[in-house]
Amino acid sequence: MGILVRKSDSFELPSRGWHQAVLAQVEDMGLIKTQFGENWKLKLIFDLDEKGTNGERFQSSIMVTRSLHEKSKLHSVILSWLGEVPEELDLEALCGRRARVHVDHNTGSKGGIFANVTAVMPSGNEKPKPTSQEAPFEATEDDIPF
Repeated sequence: MGILVRKSDSFELPSRGWHQAVLAQVEDMGLIKTQFGENWKLKLIFDLDEKGTNGERFQSSIMVTRSLHEKSKLHSVILSWLGEVPEELDLEALCGRRARVHVDHNTGSKGGIFANVTAVMPSGNEKPKPTSQEAPFEATEDDIPF
C-alpha cells in the first residue's frame, strides 16, 4: 500500500497560549540571510501537551541565532527557561527537558498561518539536568507527563 499525500492549503494548528511542552529536537538550520546579514540559525522544536484530531501531539518551534550573546534571542530563551545562561551550553543535552511555552499564530510572507513558540519558561516540575557525561534524553510517548 502506498503513502497517500494530499495538497492542502490549510492544516491544523495548536491553540494559542501557554502549553506544557518537552524540547524534542534542536535542528541546525545553517547560515540564513537576515536583515542583519548571514546568521547561523537553530530551530528549537517542542512537543506540546495538545493533540490534533489525528491523535498526534502538536509541535511548535522557535528560531534562534546560534549565540549566547546577551542581546540574542537564544540568550533570553535560556535565561527565562533555566534561570541562568552558562558560558557554554550543549543544547541537545536539553532535549527531553520540560518547559512551559507560549504559542502564537503568525502570518507568513505568503499568507499562511503558523504556530510559533514566542516564550519559554520553566514547567514547574523539572527533571534533573543531564550531566555532560550522560547521553541526551530522547523523549518517547511514555516519557511525556501530559
